[in-house]
Amino acid sequence: MPPDVAPVKLINTLKSQLSKEVRLKYREHIEKYLWGDALFWRRSFLADTS
Repeated sequence: MPPDVAPVKLINTLKSQLSKEVRLKYREHIEKYLWGDALFWRRSFLADTS
């Protein structure tokens, strides 16, 4: 990731895109656990560097 991109922006973008793809591909499976517009991800994340 470029150094001028904030980690929170990157994580939010990744989580949003992945959530859309998972909802489309595994719709039948996740409908058992999520209803309506329920959140797929929790609002927290961890960004770690070394």
